[in-house]
Amino acid sequence: MLAEARADVHDSRVQVGVFSRMPGPAPALDDLKALLADAVDRAPTLSYRITGRGRRARWEVDPGFDIGRHVLECRVRPGRSVQQAVMDALRANPLPREHPLWSVIVLHGYRQDEFTLCYRAHHAFQDGMAVARTCEAVFGGAALNRPEPLPAPERPPARLLLTVFREFGRIAWRPARWLPRATSKDGPTPALHTAVLDADAVRAVAAGTGATPAQIALAVLAGALRAWQPQHWTDRPDRRQRRGLPTLLSMSLRPFTDRSALGTQAGLLPVALPCAEPSPLRRLEQVRAHGASARISLHHRAQSYIWRRLPYPLTRAFWTASVWASPGYLVTTSYMLPPGLRGSVVDSGAVFTVPQLMRGSAGTVQFIAQGSSVTASLLFDPAVPGVERLPDLMARALADLRAALPGAGAG
Repeated sequence: MLAEARADVHDSRVQVGVFSRMPGPAPALDDLKALLADAVDRAPTLSYRITGRGRRARWEVDPGFDIGRHVLECRVRPGRSVQQAVMDALRANPLPREHPLWSVIVLHGYRQDEFTLCYRAHHAFQDGMAVARTCEAVFGGAALNRPEPLPAPERPPARLLLTVFREFGRIAWRPARWLPRATSKDGPTPALHTAVLDADAVRAVAAGTGATPAQIALAVLAGALRAWQPQHWTDRPDRRQRRGLPTLLSMSLRPFTDRSALGTQAGLLPVALPCAEPSPLRRLEQVRAHGASARISLHHRAQSYIWRRLPYPLTRAFWTASVWASPGYLVTTSYMLPPGLRGSVVDSGAVFTVPQLMRGSAGTVQFIAQGSSVTASLLFDPAVPGVERLPDLMARALADLRAALPGAGAG
């Protein structure tokens, strides 16, 4: 991905970001520049750029680094949707090709009593976890390490690599139908929607089942997708549908010792969303089984080697073949707002994210937990109709899951 980053810096689909809607007037740009200039000392990654092309692409400190180049202001017309304003701002303000691929954007004007603060980066520059850590450094005062070469990953047994490749091949072969029949092949601008899950309901389900918020979120998504297009799941589903919706769950491959937050080190865990299962509790049980720690560990070990050691043309060819065999796939990811951001200026607002919309994907659903709340960001190709219904369907699926808990109707 590093080799291709310079070619698509203008594509908003390959950017990731954290956004916080905050009360009050927007800050002065000079104050924000001063804050960021101080943060670069704590987060030296912010001064790195990509240089070279193809296999010679590498990271280096930008000799012409200027903090002013990375702070932007966007005035939005009153009444404009924040989500659409965010997507418009990303598209209208491409990242600087010859400089570090990140920026901070202040959006204001859509309401008199609110503004939105955004940190965004190219996905080759940082993955979602790295973006969160950088926000922790910039707005929470944490420190990041200076980037250093990582040790080579240990080569796993061939049978383990074969197992991982076989799982990817299995989800790509005749995947379940899940999109509306009116879906076209492409659209001009991704559409972003957000949904805030009821925090009390998430806590109740976690206490009653032992599931994590991430597992609960995936089960809720499965229920929402089932209700969104019931013709695929409820009318005598065939074997392909009963296997569930193949989904790629993003997972971090970054070594625990690496706190530089530079570059993308993310893998993808194949997970089947049990949309054909009518019981909310059984959907959650099946999600938990697919995300068992032993299976995650297996994929982490294998993919750490695959993405860093195998020849790039080979891994790209495999990925291209998988996308060709499984067009319109769904990607999901989930992470916590870092502890260092609690009580910070970012934590004072309602936080949502903009995930990457991967090549060939119909959509990405990203969950972020902020204290006691969980927010889902749904970024879909605009060729997919009816996405605006999913936030309400997710709220209903969570309510159904809570109501299905043993003893929920007692008293």
